[in-house]
Amino acid sequence: MVGFSGYGDARSAPGVLVEESGCVYLETADGQRWAIIWPPRFEAAWTQDGLVILRDGGAIFARVGETVTLGGQRLQARYVPEHSRPDATRVCDASRFWVASPEGLA
Repeated sequence: MVGFSGYGDARSAPGVLVEESGCVYLETADGQRWAIIWPPRFEAAWTQDGLVILRDGGAIFARVGETVTLGGQRLQARYVPEHSRPDATRVCDASRFWVASPEGLA
């Protein structure tokens, strides 16, 4: 699980990380799709193993295709521009957003 430090004290439902049109989503077993807002200085990168999310410093935080549970919190769409790029709600077609915490996977 991804930890909680300073990013809310909730846990997402377990889901698979998927990529579509440059956005990474968490898809849960019940069909919900959450656009993920990654912590500052995290980035996505294509590697020989596929698309990965790198934490500050380059260590792999998560891989697209993995089943994960994210720490953090839900975020209403109106607050997304405060935590991400201003056009994120338009670019990433989602009605649900999750602010992921920067802690490691367990």
